[in-house]
Amino acid sequence: MSGAKESAKESSDAVNSEKWPGSLIQCWLAVKLTGNPGSSTAVLAEQLQVLQRLKGFSDSRLYAELMRGSLLALYNVSQTSHESQWGAFAFLKVPHILLDLAAKSDTINVVTAVELMLQHSPLLDAMDANSSCSSLKCLLDELAKIRLLSEPQVKHLLEKRKIPPTLKLDTVPATTGIPKAIIFAESTIAGILKTLSTDYHKIQRQNTV
Repeated sequence: MSGAKESAKESSDAVNSEKWPGSLIQCWLAVKLTGNPGSSTAVLAEQLQVLQRLKGFSDSRLYAELMRGSLLALYNVSQTSHESQWGAFAFLKVPHILLDLAAKSDTINVVTAVELMLQHSPLLDAMDANSSCSSLKCLLDELAKIRLLSEPQVKHLLEKRKIPPTLKLDTVPATTGIPKAIIFAESTIAGILKTLSTDYHKIQRQNTV
């Protein structure tokens, strides 16, 4: 009996031992957005909680994996027909998924999640180089709008972001970079996501003809 318990414990440890950053949430996001781009935030939040229980992630780890996974997915489709779709997801939908996952008073876990992301600066550097603006600032500003972060917290986190001196930001018009372009159109988010979902499926059908 003790052998069975030890085996079960080893299996549990293996599931929970994924180091930061992991790949599960990123892969799950790719499957979900490819198969059903119009999934509601509530449905996505529920499924993320299932993955959280499976992996034994803390709340802050789950939030960090979600934000990092969406940004990495956006970076991977840069300059493709899917860039706007992932941009809308990363900067507009992810904050609302986090709002479903966390209470508005749960700012500490959100701050900790962002601090985890700051440990993976090469991704943020690459994102910023592509868009010539601060992807982190765009995301944090959206979190502040829905009161998951306060303005002082946003300022503190941005101060902790060490931008390489060779990286030039804000050298293009405000609506050129994907983060700013998506946020500029935030008032029509529902229509944007619906249109992107429809266009995506049209492209998929054309590719199979």
